[in-house]
Amino acid sequence: MATFPHDLMADQREWQRTYTALSAQPHDPSALRRHLILLSNRLWRHPHWRVCGRGPGRVELCRQARIREAAPWRES
Repeated sequence: MATFPHDLMADQREWQRTYTALSAQPHDPSALRRHLILLSNRLWRHPHWRVCGRGPGRVELCRQARIREAAPWRES
């Protein structure tokens, strides 16, 4: 299993929480959209991807973030 920097994992988990909140169709989604854009930018530009490339690692990051969100005691 690939390992990712803590800040990258934290941003991915926050992105997923924000996306879930936005999918609930809030009355005023503007702030959530802006936050999602900010997080997307951080994720895309993270220095980790310069070293490892974006390819399948991005999918693995999303998978691991979902697992950790569902089972926070699995933090490493």
